[in-house]
Amino acid sequence: MSPNDEYNRIMEESKKLFADPQIFKCTCSNTVCEYHGKCKECIALHRHYDKIPACLQPIFDAKVAKETL
Repeated sequence: MSPNDEYNRIMEESKKLFADPQIFKCTCSNTVCEYHGKCKECIALHRHYDKIPACLQPIFDAKVAKETL
């Protein structure tokens, strides 16, 4: 499979995902946050302050746990 074919496959999968409105719902458990539902702004702020948003914390914890084994 050429890199171009792989790219096209990924783009087709992405388009199918983006067609589903459920994919855009905020999964963060911190519902009192001023940025709840504004994921782009939330991620930008957390990246700036070198912290992990609550919605990504379980993924981070699983990765750290896996690496410490």
